[in-house]
Amino acid sequence: MNLSKNFTIEELTKTSKTNLLAVNQEAATNSPAIIQNLTDLAVKILQPIRDFYGVPVTISSGYRCKALNVAVGGSTTSQHSYGEAADIQIDGHSVDEIFADIRSGKVVDLGNVGQVIIEKVGGAKWIHISLMTPRYSAIQKARYGTDDVVFLATKDGKNYERVV
Repeated sequence: MNLSKNFTIEELTKTSKTNLLAVNQEAATNSPAIIQNLTDLAVKILQPIRDFYGVPVTISSGYRCKALNVAVGGSTTSQHSYGEAADIQIDGHSVDEIFADIRSGKVVDLGNVGQVIIEKVGGAKWIHISLMTPRYSAIQKARYGTDDVVFLATKDGKNYERVV
């Protein structure tokens, strides 16, 4: 099922935890709210990134059902569990470059973005980018006093520093 020109539901629900792949995909496809969030994520954030760089965007993590989120040690408030976030990499572009380009506002409309995190954990590097939804806006306001996009960095996946 296509969510945008270059992104599919299968791509945004895949996991290396093969024992949970079918469960994860079924949970997503059986929830109109998750499908809507994944569509908005693909159309408003991922597709503009793909169009800007002109090359495929690799999604290492998209939607995570509760069981998958627990299995990967995800946060209980993870936007992945609502279909609001994706972890991405782009061949030929460093995460530092991608982070800076997104932060500049020239890649994607930042009004659609909740947070952008540059993650460098245990030798792996990726960008976590999320959709601003009414649900997440309330969390963002409580946590940071604003519902503007927040830029963060982490080196351990547990402790985050705000990048200003």
